[in-house]
Amino acid sequence: MKFFNSIFLLCLLFNLTKAKLPSTIPICGRYDPKISDCILRSVKTIQPRLASGNLGSGLQIPSLEPLLIKFLTYGNERNLKVTITNLLVHGSSNFRIDKLRTNINDLKFDFIITFPRLNVKGNYNFVLSLLGAPLSSQGEIFGTIDEPKARVGLKAYKYLQNGQEYIKVEPIRINIQRGSIKSLKLTNLFGGSPVIGEIVNSLLVSNSEYLINDVYPHIETNLSELFTNIANRILIEATFDELFPY
Repeated sequence: MKFFNSIFLLCLLFNLTKAKLPSTIPICGRYDPKISDCILRSVKTIQPRLASGNLGSGLQIPSLEPLLIKFLTYGNERNLKVTITNLLVHGSSNFRIDKLRTNINDLKFDFIITFPRLNVKGNYNFVLSLLGAPLSSQGEIFGTIDEPKARVGLKAYKYLQNGQEYIKVEPIRINIQRGSIKSLKLTNLFGGSPVIGEIVNSLLVSNSEYLINDVYPHIETNLSELFTNIANRILIEATFDELFPY
């Protein structure tokens, strides 16, 4: 009997201690008249940890340095199809929050975020139909984007678990605003032909604003899924009262 009592107590202690945020994550009172400022300070406090994904006390989230986007595709069915895989984005953890609007009653949070500089590297494969003849190429893609901004809309809802209230984030809305394309280059274009490669890369640079704008919706979808998973990974660690105490 003592053995089973001990097991019961251990399970109870586990359930009581499971919903605890690491001490590295500051919390904000729900009735704080300056709750947006408090949340901004909290984010700034944990921001250095986002690069590694280690938030402390064993809480691990996907690393933001580099940010990995596994698959992107773009093009139309007739003339062009571009596939980008294993795109590594460096600089995503260096974001700054320019504006935050908080509605704690409705659990709505709207951000405007700026990334000072993003460096990207990945693998590309594209098929181009030129005068009815298919041309294909594959290699590496490199790029640098300065000061891209993002509008982020976060909406959460409460749910009950073991008699306690928790919150979960709905799919996060992300709208990326155009940044300044400093460089964009594809290697090994058409087998490494220096003449064709130089021509195509020049065309890419001169039209990079249009190309990036067309790719942004695909990036937004990937980032939305990633950041929603990160947010919910953190939120599952604490009850609503622990996250936003009275």
